[in-house]
Parts: sequence; structure tokens; C-alpha cells
Amino acid sequence: MSPPSASARFAAPLLLLALLVSSLAAAPPLQAEQAVTVTPEHMVEVSGSVVALAFSSSGSNLLVATEEGLLMQVDPQLGRISRTHGSGHEDLRFASFLSGDTAAVTLSDNGILRFFRLDEDDPVDLLELGTDAASAALDAGRRILAVATRDGDLELVDLPTRQVLGRIEAGDALDDLLHLGFDRLGGQLMAVTRAGHITVWDPSTRSVLRRVELRGDELAGSRSVVHSVGSDRSANILVAGLEEVALPRGGLRGQARPGDLERRDQVLVHDWHSGSAIRAVPVPDGMIEGLAVGPGNDHALVANGTQVSVMDLRAGAKGARVDAPAPVRQMLVAPDDGRLAIGTSQGHVGLWTLAYRERAASDELAETVPGLAGRIRVLGEDRPAIRSEAMDVPVTLAVLPFEDRQGDTDFPSLVAELLVTQLANTSDVRLVERLRIDAILDEQELSRQGLTEEDGIRLGRILNADYVLLGSIGAFGSSHTLSARIIDTETGEAVSGRQVLCEECRSQDFFDLVYLLGTAIAR
Repeated sequence: MSPPSASARFAAPLLLLALLVSSLAAAPPLQAEQAVTVTPEHMVEVSGSVVALAFSSSGSNLLVATEEGLLMQVDPQLGRISRTHGSGHEDLRFASFLSGDTAAVTLSDNGILRFFRLDEDDPVDLLELGTDAASAALDAGRRILAVATRDGDLELVDLPTRQVLGRIEAGDALDDLLHLGFDRLGGQLMAVTRAGHITVWDPSTRSVLRRVELRGDELAGSRSVVHSVGSDRSANILVAGLEEVALPRGGLRGQARPGDLERRDQVLVHDWHSGSAIRAVPVPDGMIEGLAVGPGNDHALVANGTQVSVMDLRAGAKGARVDAPAPVRQMLVAPDDGRLAIGTSQGHVGLWTLAYRERAASDELAETVPGLAGRIRVLGEDRPAIRSEAMDVPVTLAVLPFEDRQGDTDFPSLVAELLVTQLANTSDVRLVERLRIDAILDEQELSRQGLTEEDGIRLGRILNADYVLLGSIGAFGSSHTLSARIIDTETGEAVSGRQVLCEECRSQDFFDLVYLLGTAIAR
């Protein structure tokens, strides 16, 4: 049987694709990821309770921040600390890698942002916000930092320029804040409180997009409390550990005691785009004290005390379990899903390898949870290939039709058109019009599929373009890649390349995938 065409692989939102490509059909059934194996690697001792963990984009470096104000680099492969930064005199609230593996940013409780070159000892003070910081979140492009302050405001900071872009007066939307995070494209900023109130803002306009309340629906007249929240910059879902508390049926006789109340715990899977719950997964064995999305887009790590379990969100079942030497405070899955890191309240960092035993087709699971988002990320270098600081004027770029290795004829043109629309919003490039490109292709009697680098260079010179972009579309099962090579038409050299991956890709993830490729080319 021949593989499905790209038309069948992606069924995008109806109105837009009805205008663009009438031939796109429904996506095929998805594969449900089965049991995940977890194998112990290393246990590293650090100084102080772990408040933040961050893998580099390649997964070859791990940042560990502690309450004592220390920032440590851990080599996950060797299981040892390679360098320690910081004075240890102030509490850290946030730490993350910037692009690549060589730079990081931290935020302390007194609102001071610091920049670290990880091969040097001394940090650089980026900015002093002048207010106490409660939490922070970095967008997927690792450029915009949102800082929640004790005063109930959200400060938006552009890290490359060291400027505060604006302030959101969030007020009670930050009361008893449990989670702050961006969606995978940086277009939405979400705050979740322990009372289950979600507020979502547009960071560019600083306006409220929606307000949602997380509630359980198993117990009549219950009160819902959220104990933990997890999200991942690659997946467009958020998971929340919710507890329902209610009086038992028939009420109570005599004075009420805490043990008399009926309690139900569950993991709620929440969709960023729709603002609604996708599904609830019951957890019968107690309060969910910690959550993280991964491995993949359909699993979550669930922490209870010193135990961490892998939960299949679609099947609604727990799998492999690991035990930590102290209560777990932080959990994180590496970008390639190959490693789990946990940090404890008593200064331990544990590392385990992750692997899938098998992937089995399951129409039932795909139908049960149709909205779980595919996991998308940039493979390799994630800095923009075309950057304004590297040039004095915008470059002229011709985006040529993509090659679909599955043989589809309509889909590559759609990808190129969407990418051009994305790149039109950046000041770093000046785009060659699509009609001019089509006219030259016809004039030169060149097919829109299978263009070689030599063809691209010749077309670029005819079009007076500084660079041409040659792209391709690949697929393996339900995973899809978009690749782009940027070629200098004067020298004929490929100056850079970018590739994005969507694992377990759903119909609604396709536009995000194209958008992410655009941000990897120019921002």
C-alpha cells in the first residue's frame, strides 16, 4: 500500500483550507504511544533545594538552579557538575538556557535579571525590575520573558535589547499563582491559580484573550483545588492536577472532620487554542503534587511525594515509576524525549533514560482524545537564520516551492505560501513576489517539484534575490518535518539550514509547524 499523501495527512481548519486547497482530506488514525521504559542513570548532589531545571536545545547540558542562589551546569551524560555560577546570597525564581547551549538567564526574587555565558564565571546584570518577583516564563523563541511580581503585575522583557516592553496589570489573576507560561508560539501568556482560575493574555497587545475556570465534574456541589500544573514549550497542551472536595451523599452527622469529606483527584488535559478541557484522567492514589508534560505529547509525569510515574494521557493509565531520595520539586523531559531529570527539595538531581517499548495503532484512543496537540520543535540550531544584527539592510529572499517526498503536488505550494505570509511580517527580509517566481519557473520550463540547488541559484539570480530558500517536506508515520536551506545566489553556498519536527502531528498542528519554521528563518 502506498503511503498517504500530504493532503490526507493534514486536515487544517475548514474555512482556511477550503479557500486554499479543496483536496485536503481527514488525517489518518493516530498511533497511541504505549509503555515507556525508565532506566536510572545518575544521582547528582547539589547545594540547596532545586527551584528550576532547564535542558539546552540539544539536551547535552542541564541547568540546575537552587534556592541558595546557585546556578549549576550538569553534564547529563556523565552525571556530574561541570561549573557553578552565582554568589549563593539570593533566592532564584527562574533559570533557562537562551538559544544554543552557551548562554543562560536567571531571575532572582528581588527582580534582578542576569545573563550568563556558561564558559565564563562572572554574570552580567541585564536589568533590575525594581520589584519582587514571584515567577517567570520564557517564550518558545527564548526572547520574551514574562515576570509575575508580588504587586500583581506582569512585566514583559525583551532579553536581547534589555528593555521592558510593557506591563500587564493582572491584579487578582495572579493571586496564589501556581503556573505562568507561554504557548508554543509565544502568542499567548497564561496564568493559573490554585483556585483553578486561568487568565490568558495576548503579549503583543497586553489584552485579555479569555478567562477559564478549571473544575471537576464528578462530585455534585464540589469545590475544586489545583495542586500542580505542567506544560511544555513543544506541546500545545497544559495538564493540571485537580482535587475535588465535597460532602458525601446524605451529608454528615455531627461535627465535620477533614477525613469525612469525599475527595477525587484527576489530571485535566487543557487545550491552549480552544481554551477548553480535552479530557480528565482519574488518579485514585492521592493528591497530585507535581506535573510535567512528556515524554511526547500524550504523556505526563505525575509526582506524589518521592514517587514519579509516567501517565499515558490518552489511555488514562500509569506506567513506569521511579523513586527519588526526597520529595520531588521539579521535573523535566529533555527536548528529544530521551531523558528525565528531577530535582528534590533536599538537593538531589536524578537522571533517567526514557524509551518507548512500542507504538501500536489505536483508533479508539484517537477518537477518545482527538485534540491532544502534536509536539513540535526546532531540530538543531534554533536561532533565526537571518538576523538583523548581521546586516545593515533587509535581504531579498525568494521562497521556492517545497519538495514533498511523498509525491503530493498541491501541498508544497501551500507550505511555501503560508511561509511567505509568515516571513512578510519581519523587517529582516524583503520577499520576491510569488507571481514573479511562478512566471520564471514557467519561462525556464522548470517543474515545481525536485528543484536542485543549481536551479535555485539560477532562479535567484534571474529574480535579483540575495538568497533563495529551498525546502522539503518529510514524513515518517505520524511525524512530519519541514526543512529549509538558504543559499547565497552570489557565492552558490548554502549559508544556513533549519528544520522543524512535529511528532504525532494532528491536523490543527500544521499551521503551527509552518509558523515555527518561519521564526527559525527570521524573526
